[in-house]
Amino acid sequence: MKNQAEKLYTIRNGQLIEVTPEPIKQPEPVKQSDSKKLYTVQETMKIIGCGRSKLMQLLYEGKIKSIRLGVKWMIPSWAIDDFINAGR
Repeated sequence: MKNQAEKLYTIRNGQLIEVTPEPIKQPEPVKQSDSKKLYTVQETMKIIGCGRSKLMQLLYEGKIKSIRLGVKWMIPSWAIDDFINAGR
């Protein structure tokens, strides 16, 4: 037995009309940009050119925004850009 699609009907102006359903479009996968979104403390130290103690001070003071994942600090790329553009 063949699989037959159900026929769909609608009423327009008092007339019964067969409707051809359009196929459901699959969403396109989200493309990640080539640049990293989050950096580790070690990577951030290299980018902004400072030592670990100074970077940790900046993180604790909130001068560089960051995310803490347990004991690990992650710094968003936009936070590094903001800090550099602010002239330190």
